[in-house]
Formats: sequence, C-alpha cells, structure tokens
Amino acid sequence: MDRLRSAVLDHRRLLAAVCTGLAVLLTVVAVRQPGDTVTVAVAAADLPSGHALTDADVTMARLPRTAAPTRVLTDVETLMGRRVGGPMRAGEVFTDARVLSAGTTDQLPEGHVVTTLRLADAAATQGLRVGDRVDVVAVAARDDGPRATVVATSAQVAAVPAPDGAEEATLAVQTPRETALTLARAGLEAQLSVVAVSPGTA
Repeated sequence: MDRLRSAVLDHRRLLAAVCTGLAVLLTVVAVRQPGDTVTVAVAAADLPSGHALTDADVTMARLPRTAAPTRVLTDVETLMGRRVGGPMRAGEVFTDARVLSAGTTDQLPEGHVVTTLRLADAAATQGLRVGDRVDVVAVAARDDGPRATVVATSAQVAAVPAPDGAEEATLAVQTPRETALTLARAGLEAQLSVVAVSPGTA
C-alpha cells in the first residue's frame, strides 16, 4: 500500500513539473510574439532642454505594446537636428510631445518670436510641457508692498529647463514681438513668474 501511495505521489509531482514547464514555455513564446512589442526611439543619455539631437543621442529599444506611450517616434532620421522640448532622462521614449517640430522658429506665426524668461522661482516650471499655455506675472516691490501684474497672457511654452537645484530657472515662450519687448522690460524691473492656464484663455 505504501508503495502504491508513493508511486501516485511521484506521478503527481512529475505531472505538476510538466505542467509548470509548459506554462513557462507558453509564456516565453507569447512574449516573443512580434505583435506584442514595438520598437521605439529612446534617449541614449540624459538630455537638456533645447538640445539638438544627433545619432549619439538616440537608440532603439523594444517595449511591450501596452507599455509604449501614444504617438511614439520610431524613425531616427526624422529626429536628427530636432531639439528636445524639455529635459529627458536616459531611456525615456521620444514622442511628439518631447521634441520640438522641425524648424520650430521657421514655423512661428508672422510677427512672433521665442523669448527666454528668467523666473524668480524654479518651482513655477514644474509640470510644464512644451505647448502648454502660461500667463506671465511680474511682481514688483512697492512702498505699500509687492504688486503683481500680468504682463503676458496665454504665452505658449517653447522649451522647459532641466531642474538643477537652483532657486531661479529659465523658460522659453512664444509670443508676439511686441509682447516680447514688454517681457524684456518687465524682467529688468520686477521678478517674473508664470501661471499655467487652459488653452484659449484670454
């Protein structure tokens, strides 16, 4: 009786091992199916905002299709010479939101320019992405206390700085030429900050 019980147990162990092996094999085969992964372009190293991409900055990687972000860029040639719209970490996937359009300055609306702002508080840029809209606020010291004035509305973010631990930061925005002059003057007379607004906000 003990021999029979031992044989049954051994048989069950063997059957369990075979089932486990088959499950692992099926999982490996499923993962290797081409339809389950996608080849994407990723940053080969940490890249600062505004950096012009070269061959050395881009490498290819395979990701599970479900893990890949939308609108990924897969053609390395189309990335060459384009500028990073914000800081990127090594291994981060290139998407249409992470790089500026080719010839961004050439595609500016007539009478518009890209202006670089020096902001008093680097935290004001947190969460901003290329294409976001911001109001620019000037805070000036007065005898009766600080006074805040909106000096530009719905300016489009053109490039976001890489955080470096400094209290101040820079931010590039697209504005009409006359607004750029107003911003330059305000930057000399007051401290600047930005407030994110919804697209189309006047």
